[in-house]
Amino acid sequence: MNKLSLVVIHVFFGELPPWFSLFQMSCCANPEIQFLFFLDSKTQIKKCSNIRTILFSKENFSALTTRKLGKKIELIQSYKLCDFKPMFGKIFDDYIRDYEYWAHCDNDLIFGNISKYLKQELKDKLDILSFYKGFISGPFCIYRNNNLVNTLYSQGLNIDNVLKSELYCGFDENIYQALIKPVLINHIWVFMLYLFSSNCKYLFYGKEYRFQFQWFYKKKLNKKRYLLDITDIVNRAVYKAELSVKFSEQILSDRKLFRLGYKDWKIHYKEHRLSLQESKDEIFIFHFIDLKNELRSKYVFQGKKEYVINKEGIE
Repeated sequence: MNKLSLVVIHVFFGELPPWFSLFQMSCCANPEIQFLFFLDSKTQIKKCSNIRTILFSKENFSALTTRKLGKKIELIQSYKLCDFKPMFGKIFDDYIRDYEYWAHCDNDLIFGNISKYLKQELKDKLDILSFYKGFISGPFCIYRNNNLVNTLYSQGLNIDNVLKSELYCGFDENIYQALIKPVLINHIWVFMLYLFSSNCKYLFYGKEYRFQFQWFYKKKLNKKRYLLDITDIVNRAVYKAELSVKFSEQILSDRKLFRLGYKDWKIHYKEHRLSLQESKDEIFIFHFIDLKNELRSKYVFQGKKEYVINKEGIE
């Protein structure tokens, strides 16, 4: 087996969600990748060779982050963890020093044969591989393990405010997502560029077209904007030819299927492969965002090896 020099970090505090066994099973099915779980739950989880679990509390995280970042950190709300994702390379450097790449991931993901995809992509010696089209993907993103990349977060002009705040700020993706408006007369030229860009494939899907525009806008105006989040910082580094970055739209979500107008979609998982049942196209990562509300109350899983995900839940 040809292993990837990649370790994926997952940090979670609290009771494990009912879908955790499916997430974990999809990690186990990618033995070429090492996973590192930092959990405070004492719930027994299935052991497999490529997952190392470390008992780790909010207090442990606060103390380690304070020491590594040189700033007083007190993690109150678990969701605040998301702001720290781009800093994991610095925070957990003692755990990842033997790997060429590290990544962060959430547990509301199902991995298909992600190893197959990454073996090809990481041949290009990328510094960052994002799985969203135009911005850094919070649910799962890969970073080269070196000092330049691991300290990118420090270029954020408001990083001190992000670290001080008890609330989630959106630093791992986009702080001012809600403030980016698709119809700005003084920037109509950006919209015209977008109209004739590769994103025109979404022209007949209004919700997705508007969604994609905000990232196109953000990137084009980056030279005139403050560096407020990790997407800003990475876009600026790419513009200055300091980093090799690929934005690859490989995460499919229930929310995106809704934006694209799918009504009765089905995602099939079988033998380590995810596919959209309507087209049979292979999917490398599925992210269930809105579906979590259904899964919390209706389903308990025991590591099914074959199942179908739809808007009602998992069968």
